[in-house]
Amino acid sequence: MSRWLENSKKNLLPLSVAHDFHAALTEWQFTGEVLKCNSESSHNYCELCEQKHLSLHFVIGNSDTGSELRVGSSCILKFPAIGVYDTRGVLVTDPSKREARLRAAREEQRIENSLRPLRELWKRTPEDRGDIRRVAMPIKQYGRLEPLPLLWLFSRLRAADVPFDPTLYQVDLRPLRAAEQMNNMSESEFDQLRPALSREQLKRYAHRFSDGLELS
Repeated sequence: MSRWLENSKKNLLPLSVAHDFHAALTEWQFTGEVLKCNSESSHNYCELCEQKHLSLHFVIGNSDTGSELRVGSSCILKFPAIGVYDTRGVLVTDPSKREARLRAAREEQRIENSLRPLRELWKRTPEDRGDIRRVAMPIKQYGRLEPLPLLWLFSRLRAADVPFDPTLYQVDLRPLRAAEQMNNMSESEFDQLRPALSREQLKRYAHRFSDGLELS
């Protein structure tokens, strides 16, 4: 028996009703919740197979026992008996569609987590509510924000002492004006946006600065 399967049986069966592993798997389903792992925490591992150094936890639950496990998406995909449901509550059985559903859930959770600091900012700075509403709309609709509005948001969050994770945000460079914003940006502004930029975006714009930027 592989170590991966051995660990999975050891961790799943005590939290299940069934004593047979494959029967026990059918009691579990993906809850839709996705949690970001703290890279510095000792709890960034899969609670099913015990794989370490996860960046995200996908939560699976057992309604019969009330138990939950924080696992990697690969374990959900490797065990098709773990239920994955679409947004309408329909069971997804096709492997590619199961994977797509997990990706969608990850993106939904990222957007939701990126909006939470805006809600706190809304409460703390009533004078900014018009601007907050304007930056929140494209995040809700597209999951991205153009460079200058995102710079404004980061600045206001810091000024209001609202905790936020800049890596949860994504920069929208599709409009022509967004590319112009990047081309006219100072190095200090670029550094503020850097955690939100994709690797390809970093490659595209980092050359503008004489000392360069590490891309790792």
